[in-house]
Amino acid sequence: MGRFTEKFDESYDFSNVALFPWTSNSLDTLWDGEYANKQADEWTQWESVVGDLYGTIAAVGNHKLHVKTHKYKYSVDLPEQKTYRPNDFSCAWALMNPSQALLLFNDGSVLHILDPVLRNFVGSLAGHGGHITSIVVHPRLPHLFCTTARDFTTRIYDLTQRARQRPHNPIWPPRKSAPKAGAAAGIHASSPEGNGPGLCTIILAGGRSGGHQAAVMCAAFHPTLPLIATGGMDRFVKIWKLPLHKEMPTANNPSDRLDKPVFASSHIHQARVLSVTWVSDDVLITHCASWLGHVNDDTRRPEFREFPGTLTLWKWLGLRRFFPEGKEIQENSRGCAADYQESSSFKLISEYRIPMETSEVRISHGHGQDPLVLLSTDTTTRIMNVTHFKPRIPQPFFIKDLDDLHKKRADARQREFELNSKKARNKGLTIDDYPERAPEPPMREVRNIEEVPRWTIYTTHTVGASALMVGARRLVTVGPHSISIWTR
Repeated sequence: MGRFTEKFDESYDFSNVALFPWTSNSLDTLWDGEYANKQADEWTQWESVVGDLYGTIAAVGNHKLHVKTHKYKYSVDLPEQKTYRPNDFSCAWALMNPSQALLLFNDGSVLHILDPVLRNFVGSLAGHGGHITSIVVHPRLPHLFCTTARDFTTRIYDLTQRARQRPHNPIWPPRKSAPKAGAAAGIHASSPEGNGPGLCTIILAGGRSGGHQAAVMCAAFHPTLPLIATGGMDRFVKIWKLPLHKEMPTANNPSDRLDKPVFASSHIHQARVLSVTWVSDDVLITHCASWLGHVNDDTRRPEFREFPGTLTLWKWLGLRRFFPEGKEIQENSRGCAADYQESSSFKLISEYRIPMETSEVRISHGHGQDPLVLLSTDTTTRIMNVTHFKPRIPQPFFIKDLDDLHKKRADARQREFELNSKKARNKGLTIDDYPERAPEPPMREVRNIEEVPRWTIYTTHTVGASALMVGARRLVTVGPHSISIWTR
């Protein structure tokens, strides 16, 4: 494998990267094939766009955006803002129409929209009340994109409509006027939403009803159905049903505010969920960060240990409840409380431990290729094929003997009574007043990611993020002061 590396000064400290994701044949599937006629003017315009931008690299970090094409390269400086961490910078490619490609990137809670060919800003959006954590573009309708943020919400935008200048929030009874709570309530603020293209059409609100109760870290549009999956710091993976494209709100209507997903579970991962990707109609792959856990039962002197994160392939079992095969998609279909609070309608297919020093996990798939996992660590990037994943290890029943169960319950009750003996004597309590507690089940056994066949790329710099070009013929890794391009 060949290698080409460029070095930049200390001001270039990259934490995220996005490659132009389309080819000239992509127009056959984009917008449901609406512009697939090769004799139309749109096809000629599209080939011109692909000719200018194919293979273009966009890297962002440290309040800078760097764009490199096969013809030129340039950088864009942004005013410095306070950020929580370097990974708060994201970037993605979108299309307003076949003749105009746009580059989306954020600096804190503000989203910027750049024309990469003319090198000028066409708009900016400031709807979130917290720093943006990811930007995701719809794989089939590239004028739609979503942003996740630390304000517990996910916002979906339409680039074919202009940003809202005045709030248009729904009126909630018994009030007679629209609320003005802003991003904290998952609605529009009183100030303008931004300037240029990008109308916020749908808000996935956070809160106790069914939304995330912590920062939302990732999202993924379903490739064919009106669904979007999100993951957050509350350990939940949620799947939301969206309105059909033709029924999405316009500037004359309030944005749809959704607070009840059709699936939600915190039992897939034991720590914050950092990425989610659809690999088929009802199969997803997600990964979580490392986490701290108890290694003993002594509440007086608890011992903690850091456990590695996991990469999990799992199946959502409730897809056909909401989208029956062979029938039209219903406009209104809602689940029950068991769906949006803590659902059990999933099945774990494969699960692997990932290294503690993992900086990013990214899934590359589409264009007829198998899903590939890009796992970036300190100075390496590993490329693995999901089809090589093995089934998860069967978990035995954690209580082998009822006598053992009663003994563990009695021991736990005795320890709790001894820890609170002084308080118990003052209140006249005995050991019989303490309820029996069932023991905690042991952690499930998980395979190691080292078991999966892989290609390993070694770099001379710390890898912050990596991305594969269409067709998997080029790998780009970014990190402090460096962009590395690998070809085969």
